[in-house]
Amino acid sequence: MKDQTYAQATEIKLNEIKVYTADNCYIADNLREETLASVLGRIRIDKELESLVEKIRTEQDKKKRKELKQQILPYFTLARLKDGYRDSE
Repeated sequence: MKDQTYAQATEIKLNEIKVYTADNCYIADNLREETLASVLGRIRIDKELESLVEKIRTEQDKKKRKELKQQILPYFTLARLKDGYRDSE
Protein backbone atom coordinates (compact mmCIF):
# COMPACT_ATOMS: atom_id res chain seq x y z
CA MET A 1 0.00 0.00 0.00
CA LYS A 2 2.94 2.32 0.66
CA ASP A 3 3.95 2.27 -3.03
CA GLN A 4 0.49 3.31 -4.21
CA THR A 5 -0.20 6.87 -5.21
CA TYR A 6 -2.89 8.83 -3.42
CA ALA A 7 -5.12 8.57 -6.51
CA GLN A 8 -4.75 4.78 -6.62
CA ALA A 9 -5.53 4.46 -2.91
CA THR A 10 -8.54 6.75 -3.26
CA GLU A 11 -9.85 4.77 -6.25
CA ILE A 12 -9.66 1.57 -4.24
CA LYS A 13 -11.70 3.13 -1.44
CA LEU A 14 -14.26 4.50 -3.90
CA ASN A 15 -14.70 0.99 -5.31
CA GLU A 16 -15.56 -0.22 -1.82
CA ILE A 17 -18.29 2.37 -1.14
CA LYS A 18 -21.76 1.21 -2.18
CA VAL A 19 -24.30 3.73 -3.44
CA TYR A 20 -27.82 3.30 -4.74
CA THR A 21 -28.87 4.82 -8.06
CA ALA A 22 -32.05 5.47 -10.05
CA ASP A 23 -32.83 7.14 -13.37
CA ASN A 24 -34.36 10.11 -11.54
CA CYS A 25 -35.48 11.09 -8.05
CA TYR A 26 -39.12 10.14 -8.70
CA ILE A 27 -38.37 6.41 -8.98
CA ALA A 28 -36.25 6.04 -5.87
CA ASP A 29 -38.11 2.85 -4.90
CA ASN A 30 -36.34 0.95 -7.69
CA LEU A 31 -32.70 1.56 -6.77
CA ARG A 32 -29.70 -0.26 -8.22
CA GLU A 33 -26.54 -0.87 -6.21
CA GLU A 34 -23.30 0.50 -7.71
CA THR A 35 -19.95 1.68 -6.44
CA LEU A 36 -19.21 5.33 -5.84
CA ALA A 37 -16.29 5.00 -8.28
CA SER A 38 -18.65 3.99 -11.11
CA VAL A 39 -21.02 6.89 -10.38
CA LEU A 40 -18.19 9.42 -10.28
CA GLY A 41 -16.72 7.95 -13.46
CA ARG A 42 -20.02 8.43 -15.24
CA ILE A 43 -20.27 12.03 -14.01
CA ARG A 44 -16.77 12.71 -15.38
CA ILE A 45 -17.04 11.14 -18.87
CA ASP A 46 -20.69 10.53 -19.88
CA LYS A 47 -21.49 12.81 -22.85
CA GLU A 48 -25.24 12.17 -22.56
CA LEU A 49 -25.15 13.29 -18.93
CA GLU A 50 -23.14 16.34 -19.99
CA SER A 51 -25.83 17.31 -22.51
CA LEU A 52 -28.56 16.91 -19.85
CA VAL A 53 -26.66 19.23 -17.52
CA GLU A 54 -26.23 21.75 -20.34
CA LYS A 55 -29.97 21.63 -21.02
CA ILE A 56 -30.61 22.49 -17.37
CA ARG A 57 -28.02 25.27 -17.33
CA THR A 58 -29.54 26.97 -20.38
CA GLU A 59 -33.04 27.05 -18.87
CA GLN A 60 -33.68 30.61 -17.67
CA ASP A 61 -36.64 29.91 -15.38
CA LYS A 62 -35.49 28.77 -11.92
CA LYS A 63 -38.62 26.68 -11.27
CA LYS A 64 -38.26 24.88 -14.62
CA ARG A 65 -34.55 24.24 -13.90
CA LYS A 66 -35.49 22.58 -10.63
CA GLU A 67 -38.14 20.45 -12.36
CA LEU A 68 -35.68 19.42 -15.08
CA LYS A 69 -33.11 18.37 -12.47
CA GLN A 70 -35.68 16.15 -10.79
CA GLN A 71 -36.99 14.67 -14.04
CA ILE A 72 -33.93 14.05 -16.19
CA LEU A 73 -30.85 13.75 -13.98
CA PRO A 74 -29.87 10.38 -12.55
CA TYR A 75 -30.14 10.11 -8.79
CA PHE A 76 -27.83 8.48 -6.27
CA THR A 77 -27.76 8.18 -2.51
CA LEU A 78 -25.51 6.58 0.06
CA ALA A 79 -28.55 5.43 2.05
CA ARG A 80 -30.56 2.38 1.14
CA LEU A 81 -34.26 3.23 0.85
CA LYS A 82 -37.32 1.08 1.41
CA ASP A 83 -40.76 2.41 0.50
CA GLY A 84 -39.24 5.87 0.02
CA TYR A 85 -37.63 5.94 3.47
CA ARG A 86 -34.09 5.27 4.62
CA ASP A 87 -33.55 1.68 5.63
CA SER A 88 -32.39 1.49 9.25
CA GLU A 89 -29.86 -1.23 8.39
